[in-house]
Amino acid sequence: AETMMLIHDYLMVHDIEIGYVYKIFDVNKDRFLKRFGKIGEGPNELTLPVYINRVGNGGTRVGINEAFKQTFYEYSIDSIINSIDDSGRLLITDKFDYDHVRVVNIDSNLFVGYGFYENPYTLISGNKIIENAGSFPFREQLKKFSPPTLVMAYQPRLFKNPKKPLVLSSATFSFNLDFLKVAENGKLEIYKSLHFWPTDFEDESSGNGASAAIKKENRFGNISTTVSEKYIYVLYSDKPWEYEFPQKSNRILVYDWEGNSIRIINLDKEVNYIAAHEEDQYLIGYLDDGKANLYKFDFE
Repeated sequence: AETMMLIHDYLMVHDIEIGYVYKIFDVNKDRFLKRFGKIGEGPNELTLPVYINRVGNGGTRVGINEAFKQTFYEYSIDSIINSIDDSGRLLITDKFDYDHVRVVNIDSNLFVGYGFYENPYTLISGNKIIENAGSFPFREQLKKFSPPTLVMAYQPRLFKNPKKPLVLSSATFSFNLDFLKVAENGKLEIYKSLHFWPTDFEDESSGNGASAAIKKENRFGNISTTVSEKYIYVLYSDKPWEYEFPQKSNRILVYDWEGNSIRIINLDKEVNYIAAHEEDQYLIGYLDDGKANLYKFDFE
């Protein structure tokens, strides 16, 4: 498995197997439901890589960014669960700028993305960039590196709030969080940043493209991130990487969407990835120890 997301009580696990991107589980019934997202070039099929997120304000739809084709689709949760052939998807837009790495839909035809730009974040209307914003964490300290190299070093992931037009950007290879929204004046605003340390890497970029080799001394900080309507959960470890993969921890740092530290949760098991119920009823943890283990952690 690579990532997980809870949609109501359905768990979508990014686990490429037998030609599909996702496995879907019914958490309440504790059973595997189906595979979703057939890989291919045909109707209703997906070309890797793809990234999934919530869409809009109702919490009943999800969006898939087909990054290679720079395309964005929406699905209703019912169509994902009930369709036999993955039909029912709606093409929202395509032909994003190819320097984009990921995009998420925050409101109708309005998107937030990031990519190989001097300012990493973009506000997009339809498929047109209307604004660039933000800065890489510790940019002054890392000023000798190009923006594409820093994108490869941080590799942020975008998380849409399940019901609000808010986006969290969470660095994969270090502990840095940016909170984004569209302000009343229509500008993309980074309304809170929590930057703790830069990624420890070596620049291996060449004329053929950007590359950053993560050093074994690097501290991930953020192993896995998941969000609910109220909170952000970060599976945390600041131990040196030492080329151990997958990383695991039992400590979860909880923040609200204003960037305030709320609590620390210590699970009774170490896990590699986490997924939060959108109303904070429970967490799902995945552990790869040679087997595929899924654990449910109920909140008191």
